[in-house]
Amino acid sequence: MIARALVALGLLLAAPQCGGQESSCRLFASQFSYSGTVGSNIPTNASATCSFNRPRLTVDCIIAGTTGSSNFSTSTAVTWSSIDDAVAANHPLGRVTFSRSATVAGNCTYNFTAGYDGQHRLTGVVATASDDTRCGTFNQTWTAWDSSGRHTQGTNTGVGTASACTGQNVVRSFDDANRTVTTTNSGGSTACGTSTSVATYDANYQLLSSVTTTSSSTDTLTYTTAATSTICK
Repeated sequence: MIARALVALGLLLAAPQCGGQESSCRLFASQFSYSGTVGSNIPTNASATCSFNRPRLTVDCIIAGTTGSSNFSTSTAVTWSSIDDAVAANHPLGRVTFSRSATVAGNCTYNFTAGYDGQHRLTGVVATASDDTRCGTFNQTWTAWDSSGRHTQGTNTGVGTASACTGQNVVRSFDDANRTVTTTNSGGSTACGTSTSVATYDANYQLLSSVTTTSSSTDTLTYTTAATSTICK
């Protein structure tokens, strides 16, 4: 469940700048869908609608779909501390600026809180869950950044059900020319496992695909943006 909550959060944070107005506006996907396979080649598909609530500085999104024979529904609200932060999200590709996020996935509710240093670089994300044993938790700390202030190296602790995964290394890299973000998880306790995720974006920085490979399976998803909306200062 925590993995699906993190995917939903990542979708809302992936948004391009408006052409010619990089300092004052950006776009986000107000309607999108995805399809592909997860786990042991299980088919999945979903569609989403999102909207920006300016007074609350929040993008609200509802995602509904199926995985195998099961239906699912996820709602996410991503909030920024200022309109400047809301416009700056994902600029450059992969930059994080949100302050908090709430996600409801099935019977689980997650609250994400982001922390930043004096240079507004992401230092960590902590998630609390309505039921740690059933839903899982998430605690990530970042300790290195690139020249653009994007987080590149960190540690996962207390991840998953019963917070079983601890001490896992996280490495992120950004290929601006090919518009990809790669995240690799390795090491840590035996409950952690290993994984590599590659997210690819189009010329407008809309998400095109994500491929996550573990020791036992590969999740492959293809995304289609049906409509976009604008957030402006």
